[in-house]
Amino acid sequence: MSRRTQCAPRDTRFPRSQLLQELARYTWPGNVRELRNIVERLLLLTGDAIDAATVRQVLPGRRPSTSGEAGSGTLANRVATFERDVVLQELAAHGHRVTETARALGLERSHLYKKCQQLGIDLKTERTQP
Repeated sequence: MSRRTQCAPRDTRFPRSQLLQELARYTWPGNVRELRNIVERLLLLTGDAIDAATVRQVLPGRRPSTSGEAGSGTLANRVATFERDVVLQELAAHGHRVTETARALGLERSHLYKKCQQLGIDLKTERTQP
């Protein structure tokens, strides 16, 4: 039995054009095995219903960033940008409630306040923004 028939159900269809575009945006630094591993991961996660969001989730390093600085600069700047984006996303997801956001991030509330200060996040301003 070939690897293809072992990994994928026979009725699996190729992704639609939007899914192919998501796959094409990735730079594919590895080889064909990397592509195969991604497709296998997609099939394991979703079965037959693969959507673009799942493709973005599975591709390494493809989390969308709200700022353009994530792809350039020093490692420290990239990490700070990533942390800032994550904290802002979690704050928005929890209605800017600090206690719930801290719990979701696995931090103590006081540590979240300190992290926000380090990252230049003004919690009062963030609460008033839509």
